Parts: sequence; structure tokens; C-alpha cells
Amino acid sequence: RLMQSRGVIAAVLFLLQARALHVPTTTTPKATTKATRRQVLHEGLFLPGLGGLLCVSSLISRPCHAVAPNTDEASPRPLLYRVENTYPMTLQPFIQRAVGLEEQKIVDISDVVLLGAGRGDADDVVAAANIAKDLAFFAQRSKRKVILALDAAPLGTPLPSTGVPQDVETWPGARGDGAWLDAIWEVPCEERVAVGVGGETLRRLQQEGLNKGLTANETRLYLGGDDGGERFVTFARETTGFDMYVERVVARRYDQLGLANVTGAPTKNNYISASLFQHEATAVALADLLKENPDALVLAVVGEDAVKFGHGIQGRLERISTTTKKSRRGGGKKDAAAGTAATSILCNPSAKSTYSLNTRLRMSLTAQLEFEPRRVADFIFFSASPPPNLLERMMNPLDALPHIDFGLSTGGDAAI
Repeated sequence: RLMQSRGVIAAVLFLLQARALHVPTTTTPKATTKATRRQVLHEGLFLPGLGGLLCVSSLISRPCHAVAPNTDEASPRPLLYRVENTYPMTLQPFIQRAVGLEEQKIVDISDVVLLGAGRGDADDVVAAANIAKDLAFFAQRSKRKVILALDAAPLGTPLPSTGVPQDVETWPGARGDGAWLDAIWEVPCEERVAVGVGGETLRRLQQEGLNKGLTANETRLYLGGDDGGERFVTFARETTGFDMYVERVVARRYDQLGLANVTGAPTKNNYISASLFQHEATAVALADLLKENPDALVLAVVGEDAVKFGHGIQGRLERISTTTKKSRRGGGKKDAAAGTAATSILCNPSAKSTYSLNTRLRMSLTAQLEFEPRRVADFIFFSASPPPNLLERMMNPLDALPHIDFGLSTGGDAAI
């Protein structure tokens, strides 16, 4: 009789469990059903004895409600990434509280920080201004003079150290009224300097090319003396992978702009020549600026193509600058091969702007397999969280807090 009683109780409990676990499938998805069952288990459905039977009875007296889904938004992606010079290139993200430490490092090792922003793109300029403000803060805290350089303004244009300059709409690089540059005037600095090419010179270069469109006076002004033209040509001839840069960056920009079908537009060759001339002229102006201010930090806001893959202003600046100064990247020791320490930061890059053939960011440019690839920039910075399908080969984000590296990471700064 005792065994029969236990069997009846077990059968009743089984039926009650089945009823309690029944959730209508017309209104509750599969994931919610699992959550409801976990809730039932948590409330003591399978407790033995009379207590379990009473708990089941209380469950039967009220229906099982669906568990509310988690509506918390996913954590945003970091805004600052260092492009690691590995093969293939990898990205080192920095979470927000670690950005300041990295910006301090950038200031410590740099004479010039090149901030690449799209012409006429206010979002890019906002991104450039945001990181420039941080860099200026760390530089001023280190008692370094901060100079803001703009290639949108022609060389020799007087710029006030504060406030909005006059006649911005007359600059050839202003793209209209220049309102897209408004954010950059908020960057604190001791001096502003124009390092761009004049509109008349640029127009003649685009229409007539280098041979006919450049006067002797302009050669001395923009290229740094009578031998500046020879240095300009030598860089293109002797730099490994430079032809690939011209083909896949400068020429593709011409194609993206659709200038081939515009009446009166420059030919592709003249457009390329004028663009490369702008890079050289800006590099010469920045090098002259550093000769006059050897301990300053120059924040140069320039066109985005001028900082990509190391063949624009960055490569030219490191070539033409003096090599007798102390190298910031060498810990203050003189390095005959150091020259100017230039750091490039590309603002809001996209697959299209880096001339990628897929939906992801192009992170390197390789001429041939035996040549070392050139990374798109030293750093990339976004004004908003980038889309997840844009970036690839990312390392674990670096935090400002001390951590122990057990050798599981693929690179970056290890700390204990």
C-alpha cells in the first residue's frame, strides 16, 4: 500500500510539473520558454515532499509569464585604434579611459601630428578637433608650445591665434564659406600657421602641369629653394611602392570625383601632379616651421589622402627634415636616421575613402610581396562608434588599469 501511495504521488507530481511547464508557443518565443522553465525551477518546482507539492500548487494558481528581454544596448566600440605594423596589419583598440594615456605617448614621441580630414567634411573636422584638443592639453601640460597648421589656408595667410579668421571663403581649400572648419578654431594653441598652396598656383598646375604651370619663384617658395624641384622628383623615383600609392590613392580619388567627364576639369596626370605638389609644399612648410620652433608640437590638419599609407606628407616630411636634432622616438638620443617624428591620425576612415575593394577598411598598401607594406596611418580615430563590419583583425582593447599579460595577446603594450 505504501508503494502504491508513493506511485500515485509521483504520478500527480509529474502531471503537475507538465502543466506548470506548459507555455503557449503562439506568444512566447523559444528563448523565452527556456527562461520561463528556469524561473519555474528557481521557484522550487522540484523540491521533494509536501513542500514541493504546495509550491507546484501555487504555480498552477497563476500563469507563467514571459521573462522580459534584455533591452540594454551593447557597449559601443572604441573610437581610437593604433594600427600595428604587423603582417597582416592588426588594430589595437583603446577603451575610453585608456585614450588619454595613449595621447600622452603620442605627444611625447611626436614633433608633428598629421590629422587627416576629408575636404569639406564637417564630421571629419570635428573628429580632428576633438583629438587635437586632447593633444594640445597634454603638450601644454608638458610646457610645449602648440602650433596649429592648416593646409586649407595658402602659405603666408595671416591667421589669428584665437577666434575665427577673416575671409576664410577666399581660401582655395575652404570649399565654399569654410563653415565645415568651425570646430578647428576651438583648438587651444599659441600660434596658427597656413601651410597650403595658393589658389592661382594650384589652378595653373591642374590646367598646365608641373612643367608649364610652375614659375621659378613658386618653386623656391613652395619647394624650399632652387633644388626643391629635384628633391620633389627624387622622392617619387626612389621611394619603394610610390607608384602603387599614386595608382591606388591619388588616381582613384580622381576617378571617384568623376572629373574625367567634367568640361574644363584637369586631366588625370595634371591632377596627380598638382596633388603631389601640395603634399611636398606642405611638408616643406612644416619642416621650416619646426626649424624655427624645434621644441613645439605642430598639429597639422590636412587632407585625408595626404596622410594615407605614409607616401604623402608624412614620408616627405621625414625625408626633408633635419637629422641633427635629438630624436623624440629615440629617447632623446641623437639618431642620424631619425629626422622629424611625424605621427599620422586618419579621421573617420571608411572602406571607400581607403579605396578598399570590399566593405572593410583597407589597412595596408603593398607594392609587391617582397616589399614591406605601408599601413594606412599610425592611428585611426572615429567621431562615433564605427560599424562592426568595417574593422577586422582587432586585438583585445587596452585598458588604463594595470593588467597581467599571460602571453595570450598578439601584440600591443603589456603591463603588470
